[in-house]
Amino acid sequence: AVSSTVYTLVVTPTSDLVGNVTVDVAADVAVDASSNGNTVATQSVQAVDLVAPTAATAAPTVSTDLTAANKVNETEFLASIEISVSIANTGALAGDKVELLMDGESFSTPLYSTALTGQNISSGSITVTIAAEGLEGDGSKSITSRVIDAAGNPGEHSAALGLSVDTGAAPELVSLVAL
Repeated sequence: AVSSTVYTLVVTPTSDLVGNVTVDVAADVAVDASSNGNTVATQSVQAVDLVAPTAATAAPTVSTDLTAANKVNETEFLASIEISVSIANTGALAGDKVELLMDGESFSTPLYSTALTGQNISSGSITVTIAAEGLEGDGSKSITSRVIDAAGNPGEHSAALGLSVDTGAAPELVSLVAL
Protein backbone atom coordinates (compact mmCIF):
# COMPACT_ATOMS: atom_id res chain seq x y z
CA ALA A 1 0.00 0.00 0.00
CA VAL A 2 1.19 3.48 -0.85
CA SER A 3 -1.02 4.89 1.92
CA SER A 4 -4.14 3.89 3.82
CA THR A 5 -6.22 4.95 0.78
CA VAL A 6 -3.93 4.22 -2.19
CA TYR A 7 -2.74 0.76 -3.28
CA THR A 8 -0.46 -0.33 -6.09
CA LEU A 9 -1.31 -3.10 -8.55
CA VAL A 10 1.55 -4.51 -10.64
CA VAL A 11 0.55 -6.03 -13.97
CA THR A 12 3.15 -7.89 -16.03
CA PRO A 13 2.10 -8.52 -19.65
CA THR A 14 3.48 -11.41 -21.68
CA SER A 15 6.84 -10.68 -23.31
CA ASP A 16 5.45 -10.63 -26.87
CA LEU A 17 2.39 -8.44 -26.29
CA VAL A 18 1.40 -5.75 -28.75
CA GLY A 19 -2.00 -4.44 -27.78
CA ASN A 20 -3.90 -3.18 -24.76
CA VAL A 21 -3.72 -4.30 -21.16
CA THR A 22 -7.05 -3.71 -19.45
CA VAL A 23 -7.42 -3.77 -15.67
CA ASP A 24 -10.78 -3.89 -13.92
CA VAL A 25 -11.01 -3.86 -10.13
CA ALA A 26 -14.40 -4.91 -8.80
CA ALA A 27 -15.93 -3.67 -5.54
CA ASP A 28 -14.89 -5.29 -2.27
CA VAL A 29 -11.82 -7.16 -3.58
CA ALA A 30 -9.52 -5.23 -1.28
CA VAL A 31 -10.22 -4.38 2.35
CA ASP A 32 -8.55 -2.10 4.83
CA ALA A 33 -7.68 -2.87 8.47
CA SER A 34 -11.29 -2.04 9.47
CA SER A 35 -12.68 -4.51 6.92
CA ASN A 36 -14.00 -1.74 4.68
CA GLY A 37 -14.14 -2.87 1.05
CA ASN A 38 -12.98 -0.85 -1.91
CA THR A 39 -15.29 0.82 -4.39
CA VAL A 40 -15.32 -0.17 -8.06
CA ALA A 41 -12.25 1.31 -9.77
CA THR A 42 -12.38 3.12 -13.08
CA GLN A 43 -11.25 0.76 -15.84
CA SER A 44 -7.61 1.27 -16.81
CA VAL A 45 -6.45 0.60 -20.37
CA GLN A 46 -2.77 0.87 -21.28
CA ALA A 47 -1.33 0.35 -24.76
CA VAL A 48 1.67 -2.00 -24.69
CA ASP A 49 4.24 -2.81 -27.39
CA LEU A 50 6.98 -5.19 -26.28
CA VAL A 51 7.94 -6.54 -29.71
CA ALA A 52 10.97 -5.09 -31.51
CA PRO A 53 11.11 -4.79 -35.30
CA THR A 54 13.11 -7.42 -37.16
CA ALA A 55 16.48 -6.75 -38.78
CA ALA A 56 16.77 -5.64 -42.37
CA THR A 57 18.36 -8.41 -44.40
CA ALA A 58 20.01 -5.97 -46.80
CA ALA A 59 23.04 -3.93 -45.79
CA PRO A 60 22.78 -0.14 -46.06
CA THR A 61 24.19 1.33 -49.28
CA VAL A 62 25.94 4.60 -50.06
CA SER A 63 23.67 7.03 -51.93
CA THR A 64 26.38 9.69 -52.30
CA ASP A 65 28.64 9.28 -55.33
CA LEU A 66 32.04 8.26 -53.99
CA THR A 67 35.20 8.43 -56.09
CA ALA A 68 35.82 4.72 -55.44
CA ALA A 69 33.32 2.07 -54.38
CA ASN A 70 32.89 2.10 -50.59
CA LYS A 71 36.05 4.16 -50.15
CA VAL A 72 35.82 7.61 -48.61
CA ASN A 73 38.57 10.10 -49.44
CA GLU A 74 39.37 13.37 -47.64
CA THR A 75 37.00 15.50 -49.75
CA GLU A 76 34.15 13.06 -49.22
CA PHE A 77 34.98 12.76 -45.50
CA LEU A 78 34.66 16.54 -45.15
CA ALA A 79 31.22 16.49 -46.82
CA SER A 80 28.09 14.67 -45.71
CA ILE A 81 27.47 11.12 -46.95
CA GLU A 82 23.97 9.83 -47.64
CA ILE A 83 23.22 6.23 -46.72
CA SER A 84 20.18 4.42 -48.11
CA VAL A 85 18.65 2.00 -45.62
CA SER A 86 16.29 -0.83 -46.54
CA ILE A 87 13.31 -1.18 -44.21
CA ALA A 88 11.68 -3.94 -46.26
CA ASN A 89 10.51 -6.93 -44.21
CA THR A 90 11.39 -5.29 -40.87
CA GLY A 91 7.83 -4.72 -39.70
CA ALA A 92 8.52 -0.97 -39.70
CA LEU A 93 5.48 1.27 -39.45
CA ALA A 94 4.85 4.96 -40.01
CA GLY A 95 6.17 6.79 -36.95
CA ASP A 96 9.09 4.40 -36.36
CA LYS A 97 12.64 5.63 -37.02
CA VAL A 98 15.93 4.20 -38.30
CA GLU A 99 19.28 4.48 -36.54
CA LEU A 100 22.66 4.11 -38.24
CA LEU A 101 25.37 2.39 -36.23
CA MET A 102 29.13 2.31 -36.76
CA ASP A 103 31.05 -0.80 -35.74
CA GLY A 104 27.98 -2.02 -33.85
CA GLU A 105 27.59 1.11 -31.71
CA SER A 106 25.67 4.37 -31.97
CA PHE A 107 27.63 7.21 -33.55
CA SER A 108 29.10 9.68 -31.03
CA THR A 109 26.07 11.81 -31.91
CA PRO A 110 23.38 9.20 -32.64
CA LEU A 111 22.13 9.26 -36.24
CA TYR A 112 18.38 8.81 -36.55
CA SER A 113 16.09 9.23 -39.51
CA THR A 114 13.04 11.38 -39.30
CA ALA A 115 9.88 9.48 -38.40
CA LEU A 116 9.09 6.99 -41.14
CA THR A 117 6.18 7.92 -43.38
CA GLY A 118 3.76 5.83 -45.39
CA GLN A 119 5.83 6.71 -48.46
CA ASN A 120 9.00 5.30 -46.81
CA ILE A 121 7.10 2.12 -45.92
CA SER A 122 5.78 1.78 -49.49
CA SER A 123 9.20 2.39 -51.05
CA GLY A 124 10.91 0.11 -48.54
CA SER A 125 13.77 2.50 -47.80
CA ILE A 126 14.86 5.78 -46.25
CA THR A 127 18.01 7.88 -46.55
CA VAL A 128 19.99 8.85 -43.45
CA THR A 129 22.84 11.38 -43.65
CA ILE A 130 26.21 10.99 -41.97
CA ALA A 131 27.39 14.55 -41.31
CA ALA A 132 30.79 15.86 -42.39
CA GLU A 133 33.57 14.12 -40.46
CA GLY A 134 30.94 11.81 -38.92
CA LEU A 135 32.94 8.70 -39.80
CA GLU A 136 35.43 9.75 -37.10
CA GLY A 137 38.76 9.26 -38.85
CA ASP A 138 40.64 6.86 -41.08
CA GLY A 139 40.23 3.12 -41.14
CA SER A 140 37.68 0.43 -41.88
CA LYS A 141 34.11 1.12 -40.77
CA SER A 142 31.16 -1.23 -40.55
CA ILE A 143 27.83 0.60 -40.99
CA THR A 144 24.62 -1.14 -39.95
CA SER A 145 21.08 0.05 -39.34
CA ARG A 146 18.20 -0.86 -37.10
CA VAL A 147 14.56 0.14 -36.89
CA ILE A 148 13.36 1.57 -33.58
CA ASP A 149 9.60 1.39 -33.24
CA ALA A 150 7.42 4.16 -31.84
CA ALA A 151 7.41 2.42 -28.44
CA GLY A 152 11.24 2.62 -28.34
CA ASN A 153 11.92 -1.07 -28.99
CA PRO A 154 15.17 -1.37 -31.00
CA GLY A 155 15.33 -4.01 -33.72
CA GLU A 156 18.33 -6.17 -34.50
CA HIS A 157 21.18 -4.79 -36.61
CA SER A 158 21.04 -5.17 -40.38
CA ALA A 159 23.74 -6.74 -42.49
CA ALA A 160 26.81 -4.48 -42.67
CA LEU A 161 28.12 -2.01 -45.23
CA GLY A 162 31.90 -1.90 -45.17
CA LEU A 163 33.54 1.49 -45.76
CA SER A 164 37.20 2.36 -45.91
CA VAL A 165 38.14 5.91 -44.91
CA ASP A 166 41.47 7.38 -46.05
CA THR A 167 41.66 11.14 -45.53
CA GLY A 168 45.28 11.72 -46.48
CA ALA A 169 48.25 10.66 -48.50
CA ALA A 170 50.88 8.36 -47.10
CA PRO A 171 53.69 10.26 -45.39
CA GLU A 172 56.77 10.98 -47.44
CA LEU A 173 59.87 8.99 -46.66
CA VAL A 174 62.88 11.16 -45.91
CA SER A 175 66.41 9.80 -46.00
CA LEU A 176 69.07 11.39 -43.90
CA VAL A 177 72.68 11.02 -44.89
CA ALA A 178 75.47 11.63 -42.38
CA LEU A 179 78.20 13.93 -43.60
